[in-house]
Amino acid sequence: HVGRMMLKDGHKLTYQDITLLTRASTTAGPYIDALRRRNIPFNVETDKDFFRKQEVNDFLNFLRVIADPNDKIALAGVLRSPLGGLTDEELYQVQQRGELSVYAKSDNEALSACYEEIKKFSRQAGRLDIKSLLEYILTESFLPEACAAAYEGERTLANLHRLVRIAENKAAQSPANLGQFITRSEEHTSELQS
Repeated sequence: HVGRMMLKDGHKLTYQDITLLTRASTTAGPYIDALRRRNIPFNVETDKDFFRKQEVNDFLNFLRVIADPNDKIALAGVLRSPLGGLTDEELYQVQQRGELSVYAKSDNEALSACYEEIKKFSRQAGRLDIKSLLEYILTESFLPEACAAAYEGERTLANLHRLVRIAENKAAQSPANLGQFITRSEEHTSELQS
């Protein structure tokens, strides 16, 4: 019926107009398999899957580095992701040259540009509330384009915007700064994996 059926508001039915609800994500498997076999685009909305998505982890690593520019593990994650675009070997060379720091001077223009981007947002972290900061990052950084190109396009962008909504909801329940939001996200991820 997609593309042929007319809805009450006058537009034709699209995949975005359709929702399948299941009692638990564990019962969604047969539906997901059927949708894949027929090349029908879909998005699974479960918190467990959401916090395991690579683009969400990359964004959280980016936020960790913004909150703490000395977090070398998060920085390595950012540099190894599509945001930094380094291979394992290139990341190893960055470490060997002593350049695994947002404050390091590097002859590599892409690395220096990535570090400048991180420092720009780090300066805003204490000035903006969490929702405003995340929106600022999504509108003023290379992150959405890098993630969309590397992962699943619009679906990836929707996941990044969903993370902003999650931050907004958590901040409404209990105001939080960037560090607190990251901690709550990590706790939530740990609970889901238990």
